[in-house]
Order: sequence, then structure tokens, then C-alpha cells
Amino acid sequence: MIFQSFILDNLVYLCMKIMNSIGMVGLYYGFLSTFSIRPSYLFFL
Repeated sequence: MIFQSFILDNLVYLCMKIMNSIGMVGLYYGFLSTFSIRPSYLFFL
């Protein structure tokens, strides 16, 4: 039982780490896209 709970805790921790990294990458790409789109909007205006 202890071994099973240890595996479950590791899986939960791994899932949280993966989700966190995906969220950070998403934020990073969102900032990049907004910063790359803004100058083009100014250029078109």
C-alpha cells in the first residue's frame, strides 16, 4: 500500500510539473505573439 501511494504521488507530481511547463510555454508564446503582432498593427496603421 505504501509503494502504491508513492507511485500515485509521483504520478500526480509529474502531471502537475507537465501542466505547469505547458502553461509557462503557452504564456511565453502568447507574449511573443502579442509583441510580434503589435508592431505589425502599427505598421499597417
